[in-house]
Parts: sequence; structure tokens; C-alpha cells
Amino acid sequence: MVVLIGSFAFTFVATVALEKHRFFQEAKSDEFRWIQNEILKEIENVREIKLRTEEIYDDDKQNYPTTTRNPMRRRGAYRWLSSIMIGLMIIISTLIVIEIIQFALRLIN
Repeated sequence: MVVLIGSFAFTFVATVALEKHRFFQEAKSDEFRWIQNEILKEIENVREIKLRTEEIYDDDKQNYPTTTRNPMRRRGAYRWLSSIMIGLMIIISTLIVIEIIQFALRLIN
């Protein structure tokens, strides 16, 4: 029971950390886009400056990054990891409930 509760606590805290990390990652990306747009407004006569992030996601352009992109590098780990961690919390919670029920039945008998 102690191992199950410890496992649940660790998985829960790791899930919260993952969600916070993702939130701040998206917030920082939005902030960079906003900064880029503000700079472009100030320097209208200069050629457009673009971050090369979009090129990373474009599979047709293989010039950036210079390393080849295989199917594993195209996958996003966030959704997989988040789903697995939530699934683990459900399984661990179920095991905790089963252990509590079995313990209660032993006390009754």
C-alpha cells in the first residue's frame, strides 16, 4: 500500500510538473511571437525578420535543421507522456482502492 501511494504521489507531481512546463513553453513561444511582431512594426523598411521555428516543422524543407528528421523526431512526446502518466494514475488509484477493499474484507472476516 505504501509503494502504491508513493507511486501515485510521484506520478501526480510529475504530471503537474509536465503540465506547468508545457504551459510556460507555450507562453514563452507566444511571447517570442509578440516580440517579433513588435520589432517588425518598428522597422518597416527593413526586410522581414522571421524566426526559423516554422522551418523545423516543415518536412518538405530539409535545410533546417541540418540533421535529418526521422519519424521519431517528428513525434511530440508531450501528448504521449501526459496520456501515459494519467493512465498510470488511474491504474494506481484502482489498485489502491482494491487494496483498501481487500483490507476491509480481511478485517470483517
